[in-house]
Amino acid sequence: MLESDLSGALQREFALIDGKRISRRDISSGNYYFYLGDHLDSSRVVTNSAGVIQNESDYYPYGGERLYSQALGSQNYKFTSKERDSESGLDDFGARHYASVLGRFVQTDPKAASAHVLNPQSWNRYVYTQNNPLKFLDPDGMDVVLAAGLSTKDRAYVVNNLARMYATPAGRGFLERADKSQFTITVGTGHLGRTDLTKAPPGTIVFGGQTHVEGGNT
Repeated sequence: MLESDLSGALQREFALIDGKRISRRDISSGNYYFYLGDHLDSSRVVTNSAGVIQNESDYYPYGGERLYSQALGSQNYKFTSKERDSESGLDDFGARHYASVLGRFVQTDPKAASAHVLNPQSWNRYVYTQNNPLKFLDPDGMDVVLAAGLSTKDRAYVVNNLARMYATPAGRGFLERADKSQFTITVGTGHLGRTDLTKAPPGTIVFGGQTHVEGGNT
C-alpha cells in the first residue's frame, strides 16, 4: 500500500499481511520500519531495521494514547492500527470516524441490523465494541468481532452459542459471572455419549442398571 502527500508525490510504502500492518518503507530515504502490535493490533512499538525502538506507546482501553518515545515522524497508525488524523484526533474506521477521547463513534452506526433485542449495548448507535474494547474490536466501523484472532467460522460458532445462552436466565447469569471472573473461560467444542450397559429385554423394565457416560472437551 502506498501513501502520498497532497500533491500526489509518493512518501511511504506499507506491507500488510492478512490486513495487518507489518512494515513501512520511507521512499525518500529507503529506510525500513517495523510495527509490533498487541492482541487488538494497536501499534505499540515501531522499530528500525536494526531493531532499535523509534516509537513506543501504550493505549488506554478506548484508544487514548500514552506516548513514551517518538523518534519517527508521520506515524499516524495507532489504536487497532487505524489512521489517526493529526488535526481532529479522530480515527478512520472506514464507515465512520471514532473519537478515542470519548470512547464513541462520532457518526451513527450505518448498519441497522447490528442492533439486537437481546443485547442492550447494541441499541446505542454510537457505542464502540458494545463497551467492551479489550475483548472485541471493530474492523470497519460497522461490525464487532472477537479480538482473539478466531476464524470467521469460529467467531460465528461462539457468538451464536453465546447468544443462545444469553437468551435464558440461567445462561445469562453464567455469562455475567464469567465476565467478572479472574479466570479465563475457554469456549470450545464438546461431545457427550451415553451407553446403557444393562438393557431390559423386550417387554420388561429394569430398575437401576448401569450407564457408561463419556465426554470430550467442553
